[in-house]
Amino acid sequence: MKCPYCKEETDTLYNNPFTVIDIRTGEEKEDVMCRECLTFTLQEMSPTATTARMVGVSDEGDKCMDITPASILAKAANHISDRATTYDNPNGERSIEATVQAFNAITGHNLTEAQGWLFMALLKAVRAFQRKGYHADSIEDMAAYIALMGEAKAREIPHEPR
Repeated sequence: MKCPYCKEETDTLYNNPFTVIDIRTGEEKEDVMCRECLTFTLQEMSPTATTARMVGVSDEGDKCMDITPASILAKAANHISDRATTYDNPNGERSIEATVQAFNAITGHNLTEAQGWLFMALLKAVRAFQRKGYHADSIEDMAAYIALMGEAKAREIPHEPR
């Protein structure tokens, strides 16, 4: 038989001692794995582990994934640079300035670029909490928008070095 995690052949599959939740449905699932994957899971889930290990099915169809602040930020950075290709802009995602200008022209408001990114981050935060489980797109986009907001805020007025 094969371990559903590492896909290696094994003679014995062990029950996962942790509650496994399908992140698409929020339902508990029965889960088994080989000895090596079980050992890894126990180490990752120990009280001293720094990684929050979510076991379930991601939007991409992965059975399990490690979600850390660094992995979220890395994916967010990739999303920003991917926008360079998608929108043919060498600086990546930069659509909010034109969006804010249009919004201000239509409404008479005076939003800044940084406030536009904050609005988008809040939209993603609301979406992240409107469904059960982890939704990678909302969390990763929110992280990207916060980074873009920081960049825009830094350009608003001179600031003191840290």
